Amino acid sequence: MFLRNKILLATLFLGVLGICALAKDMRAGRVAGKTLSEIEKEYADSSQPSKSIKTYPKITTTYGGVFKNVDVLRVDASSIFCRSTIGYSDIPLAHLPSDVLADLDHFISEAKEQAIQKAKEDQRKRIEAEKKRKEAEQLRIYNEEQSRKQREEQQEIQEANAARQIHGEEEKKAGASSNDPDKREAIRITPFIKHIIIIIIVGSIMAGLFGRKKHHKIS
Repeated sequence: MFLRNKILLATLFLGVLGICALAKDMRAGRVAGKTLSEIEKEYADSSQPSKSIKTYPKITTTYGGVFKNVDVLRVDASSIFCRSTIGYSDIPLAHLPSDVLADLDHFISEAKEQAIQKAKEDQRKRIEAEKKRKEAEQLRIYNEEQSRKQREEQQEIQEANAARQIHGEEEKKAGASSNDPDKREAIRITPFIKHIIIIIIVGSIMAGLFGRKKHHKIS
């Protein structure tokens, strides 16, 4: 009786382990935060054909999960996407038995090569995008520098024009002053002319005095 209970407990324990392993394999469908139902919906909505690559009557994973009537629909670099009696599942390659891995080796190699090529293409696109970004930045800096130079040149031209205008107005004022008759006459009277004028005035006065004296004598 005691032995029978032990056997029943052991069987029950193994059954629980099998269920847990199956659930773990089913939850392996959580790729990039996606649940199994989301993966199923995404696959159902996609344009990918439902034709199977390989078909297996049963796959027992390394964790004890059992999948029956398995149709492998897609092989990726790290997992397989398949349809079985329990629905759609995404099983990591690490959980697959060696015989299934060997059978899918060609598809796995192709998937890994595609992943490598995709990574290279993504890297090329990133490098190209970075190159374009740097070129755009250099062009922006060049345009800003050219705009700054144009503003400085325009300012210098405006300042030069203003200076010429002020100088022209000063010359006009100076020309108007030189055309004034009084000022022009004042400019012409030099010290030498002043001396001559003084001599003439003094001579005229003296001549007048002498003329009066002679007139008195004659009288």
